[in-house]
Amino acid sequence: MQRFDVASHAIALPPFSQNSNDDVCFVPVWMQLLSFVECSARIEHALAHFSPEFTCVPKLKAQLYVALGFALLNTTGSADRMKAALSIGLALAEELSDLELQLKAVWTLWSYNLNSGQYAEAKEVGERYLEIALRTGNPANETVGRRLIGAATHFFGAQEDARRELTLSLDHAAHGLDGGANQMWFLLNQSVLAKAMLARVLLLQGKIGQSRSLAAECLQEAEREKDKLAIAYALRNAVCPRPMTRPISREPKCCSPRDYPWPETSIAASTS
Repeated sequence: MQRFDVASHAIALPPFSQNSNDDVCFVPVWMQLLSFVECSARIEHALAHFSPEFTCVPKLKAQLYVALGFALLNTTGSADRMKAALSIGLALAEELSDLELQLKAVWTLWSYNLNSGQYAEAKEVGERYLEIALRTGNPANETVGRRLIGAATHFFGAQEDARRELTLSLDHAAHGLDGGANQMWFLLNQSVLAKAMLARVLLLQGKIGQSRSLAAECLQEAEREKDKLAIAYALRNAVCPRPMTRPISREPKCCSPRDYPWPETSIAASTS
């Protein structure tokens, strides 16, 4: 995915203004720059000072509330503020029948639950995502939904169920990942994410050879794209857990992520 090079792009962000139209226009810039603190502050300012021409644009308000929830997810913002923003954004998106925006809001809730260790809740939200995804008629959205359920199920400890969902997510023929549908979703490639999770599942099931092969494939795919975030994700989630090979090969039935708690980070994209 193309990102802004902060060193070579001198972007003069506008100061806070009373009508906040500029704040609204710069939301995509802050997202690309991963400047989530700035993004959340400007969105909140914009929502508090809507100019007359923006007050009657419900889709814009819905987009801003969902973007605010995502920005707060990736900062030290309170969970209550994040959930409140997403609740408003999701309600507006449902009123507008905007399924794609609903998916973004639900994904953010899923990521919060997963990164805070609420795996059962993350699985439920993942199932909600999949239900909406199926209504879009877009196979790529279903692919994401399967991965969300598989990742949450993996951390919950049900490895066979996780393997099934993640395998479905990677089923190119059935889920349309070939070509342009192999899209970026909130910073990272879906194929890299699913392969990394599946490699972990296979490792925990004692399928060492399959896990190593898939981890290598996952890393190679990230390196081909020259995406540093994807490379870091593949290394952290697929490649680095392999030193646990010996204890897992002896007692595969006793292993779950809770037995080997790799440290989580606060950046949603790195774990979800």
